[in-house]
Amino acid sequence: SLANRGVMRSPLGSVEWRKKELAAKKELLFSRMKEIKTKKNSTLGSLASGLNALSPLSVIERGYLLATDESGKTVTSVTELDEGEIIKLRFSDGNAITRIENTEPLKGDK
Repeated sequence: SLANRGVMRSPLGSVEWRKKELAAKKELLFSRMKEIKTKKNSTLGSLASGLNALSPLSVIERGYLLATDESGKTVTSVTELDEGEIIKLRFSDGNAITRIENTEPLKGDK
């Protein structure tokens, strides 16, 4: 009968038990949310580091430079240069303007 069930014998006890159950589930939910956030932040940090490593400015900071012709077009091959041409070299700490005296393509290059 209903009178013999725990709910009818002690409704307040049932409410307290439900409160404890809800509090435990809430704690578990927050704990899992924190774990997910930590993992997502770690993934985001890794992706940001990888992206930063590919940034042209990061490459320049590692000792490489960017060469552009007088029109601002990036020079990607020595074969694009002519003797006497003026180019700009972008370093991590500034620019240098230089004139090409000669070019020396590597053997086997196009």
